[in-house]
Amino acid sequence: MLLKQKILDRLAGGREALVFRRWHTPAFTPGQRLKTAAGPIEVGAVATVAPEDLSAADAEAAGFVTLDALIASFGPAGPTLYRAVLRPAAGAVPAGELAPEAAAALRRRLDRHDRAAGEAWTRASLALLSEQPASLARLAEGGGADRDLLRQRLRKLADLGLVTSDALGYRLSPNGLAFRRTEEPAPPPRTIHEP
Repeated sequence: MLLKQKILDRLAGGREALVFRRWHTPAFTPGQRLKTAAGPIEVGAVATVAPEDLSAADAEAAGFVTLDALIASFGPAGPTLYRAVLRPAAGAVPAGELAPEAAAALRRRLDRHDRAAGEAWTRASLALLSEQPASLARLAEGGGADRDLLRQRLRKLADLGLVTSDALGYRLSPNGLAFRRTEEPAPPPRTIHEP
């Protein structure tokens, strides 16, 4: 399930978020863990809710400016309306911070993707996206890859939590930025010269 950027930002900030959806059967179950661009999250309570029981605080936690905007997003009457509570997973490292062992695990996964493709595409893609968000067309031009192959490769980076997409195109997630920082060489030590 796609989550709005406002929800991901809220989760990345360590706060709970709410998701409202009309489902025949809930897509989330309490205790379920999910990988997102905001880091691993956990599903809390999942319950049916009536639109008239919602508050402005619910709208804000769901990434809406007003309660009316939240209610309008539900669309016409349909399947049962559910509210799911999402929160950062217990013990998870906040998005944008990578433990050394997590960075090492990502390096191994990226190396494996590069070997399977017979070319070093992972770091080049991350470097290109670190400059600015880019559309699929711009990335295809810059990397010389065909769009379908590029889409598959970006999906692999997204599955690792390194890339996300929005209206501007693809960009590095907070964890992608943190990983790029671990890949940069350390500056040379400074020496103090006495006169």
